[in-house]
Amino acid sequence: MITHYFSKKNLGLIVLLVALYINPLAAQASTLTAVAFELRPWGERVNSSPSGIIPEYIKALEEKSKVDIDLRLVPYGRMISMLKNGDADFAIFYKTESLNGITPLKFINSQNNIVVARGDLNSYSSLDGLNIGIGLNILLNNQFDQDETLRKRSAKDYARVSKMFQSNRVDAIAGNETVIYSELGRLGFNVNQLGKPFVLGEKEIWLQVSDKSKRKDQIDALMPSLEEMVNKKEFESLIEKHFK
Repeated sequence: MITHYFSKKNLGLIVLLVALYINPLAAQASTLTAVAFELRPWGERVNSSPSGIIPEYIKALEEKSKVDIDLRLVPYGRMISMLKNGDADFAIFYKTESLNGITPLKFINSQNNIVVARGDLNSYSSLDGLNIGIGLNILLNNQFDQDETLRKRSAKDYARVSKMFQSNRVDAIAGNETVIYSELGRLGFNVNQLGKPFVLGEKEIWLQVSDKSKRKDQIDALMPSLEEMVNKKEFESLIEKHFK
């Protein structure tokens, strides 16, 4: 009887321990890993937590879809590496045709690449003679990128280029429209005083998935909620919120 009692007791304990071990593993297996890249206002760290337009959009997607998402904020290059290696399941960023191992799944928003100055820029020829600030390694369109006749002045990032513009060390800024206006606004610059920008081209923002993701069912479960968010233009609403 004593042996039987302890056997039943031990069996119950073993079952409990196995359940405690398996449940976290099951939850982990069903949790998607998303990565957002660090570039204000798209993504930044506030009080050690991911913040910005893309993290807020992903958090809203998690809430609507009821799919658990582990969100990480990393530099752009690491984001691409994590997606290619299967260390992350998806990200929201600019669509680029040459990224092997990553598949664009859903269009979210279009963004203009621009050159903007204090006066109107009505044509490509209006860029002649201007000192144009641009961040390192930023590519906007083939003509502009390869044009050695333009006076392009590079700085480490958008924040430094914006300070150069504010202090009149450059006449114009080239880059993504949302990032440019956001950085100038942070400096207290009234962007309404800027002239009409010259649009170099357009870049699309997509939800893009790792070809090595093992959680395709969970990604599929996101899509109805994402479709609803895109139709309601919630990404655009977040952009407007960050400019208030």
